[in-house]
Amino acid sequence: MKEIIELQQLTPMWHFQPDLSGCCLRATEVKPKLDTFLLKKSSELAQYRIRNANGSKIALDYKLSFIAPDEKTPCITRSPLFFGNLGKQQKKMVFYGKDPIEMHVFSFHKELIEAIKHNLCEFFATHSFGTRQDKGFGFFFPKKENGLTGKPEDAYGAQYMFKLPYKDFDSIFNAIHYFHKLIRSGINEGGCYYKSLMYFYARDISIKSGKPIQWDKPTIRHHFELYTEVYKSICGQSPYSVKNFYVDKKKNKYPPREEMMNEYRKCSSEKCQKWLFRDALGLAGAQVWKAYDDKISIKAHDRNFTRFKSPVLYRPVIKGDECIVYIHFDSQSLEEIKKQSFRISNKNRDRDPISGIRIYPDFSLEDYFSFIEKRYKDLVGVQKLSITGKPCGGITNRYIEVIFKPFAGGKGNFRKV
Repeated sequence: MKEIIELQQLTPMWHFQPDLSGCCLRATEVKPKLDTFLLKKSSELAQYRIRNANGSKIALDYKLSFIAPDEKTPCITRSPLFFGNLGKQQKKMVFYGKDPIEMHVFSFHKELIEAIKHNLCEFFATHSFGTRQDKGFGFFFPKKENGLTGKPEDAYGAQYMFKLPYKDFDSIFNAIHYFHKLIRSGINEGGCYYKSLMYFYARDISIKSGKPIQWDKPTIRHHFELYTEVYKSICGQSPYSVKNFYVDKKKNKYPPREEMMNEYRKCSSEKCQKWLFRDALGLAGAQVWKAYDDKISIKAHDRNFTRFKSPVLYRPVIKGDECIVYIHFDSQSLEEIKKQSFRISNKNRDRDPISGIRIYPDFSLEDYFSFIEKRYKDLVGVQKLSITGKPCGGITNRYIEVIFKPFAGGKGNFRKV
């Protein structure tokens, strides 16, 4: 029995062989994910499992192939979310926006074909393909002409969402880029500074628990002594004090700040519990500290554990002049990284590595996003401030402005689905 299902590509995907005719989805990437998804949806499908050619893995008994159009549709050629070119092998965007991609499914089992068709909309709504798929690239969906029930704008189990005006793909992926930076490490570029919401989350945990808990950025900074004169001054570190603080060449003054002085004292305390927080949203094997021309390396003690993509998955759905960005949680993969311990090192500093540090054990995506939503309601909705806690006039990043814009009609733009 054979079924041909037409797919529409909704967002571009990064591809290693972009110049090949018909390059698109690969059965070797799609089928294992679809097999796993189907078996989770129905244990009865296990009766259709067979061994792969290498005999090492179990697969469902059907064949899958894809046929893409000859002509590609021009789209964006740049994105802050892109990285990963290997030598001469350059990734480029691949996008078939006008003509459908044919998905060919063949099996001797009619029941298996029907199960695939029944679950296909939800599968493609919750899975993307290619590089940076967690940030919304490589999103496909069955065309409505296939007779399958479901629309791409349906939530399909997403936990949160926000809306954006749609101009082009650049605007959508830039918004996702800055939103994720805000909730992970913070934004500091082009004169625009937003302290990470993860910092406020860790501080809130410390206050509520009554225990000195430190998030990873100051832990790394203080261990490897990554200080500028400005930072030493606002922390009140020697030789600076309240009376003798740093003044730069432009006569800007940087007196000690109580908040930063407390952070420095906390980092210096042996009683302080030091955990990783940022890497719970995706393991960065290397961190670049631009102000210090330095690089920090973070590796799991388990050498087999080398990559961990973000458990926060973004799915942009464009409808006319508007885009809905759905946010899905992959809490299962988060629990896997929480089992690991890590080693943080710096070759440029004569200091021993930080060894055995772990992700904060009680970190959960549900708790963190609830904290973000509450902060949004309290600061933006009630106090009429920005998500940073500062007056709204001080905001300079237009993407953050739109995502966390003031409440309209009693409902915030960033919200729970």
